[in-house]
Amino acid sequence: VGLDGSDDAQNLFTADIPTPVALVVGSEGSGLTANIRKRCQLLVHLPMSGHVSSLNAATAGSIALFDIVRRQHGEPQSGS
Repeated sequence: VGLDGSDDAQNLFTADIPTPVALVVGSEGSGLTANIRKRCQLLVHLPMSGHVSSLNAATAGSIALFDIVRRQHGEPQSGS
């Protein structure tokens, strides 16, 4: 799964993420290369609202991984 801001990328929060999954995050300046994009089974983006149009790669990747793991393993138990 490629984390990409392109127009053809699906919303991460509603996309059907395959399992097992490997997440590929592009560089902050230019994103994923065309070759990497072609090799991804699925392209997803983080929906943004307000004045923020993008996040740095580490932050975006962390959010994406958290959401993928949360959906695969369920919500954390209270007090965890």
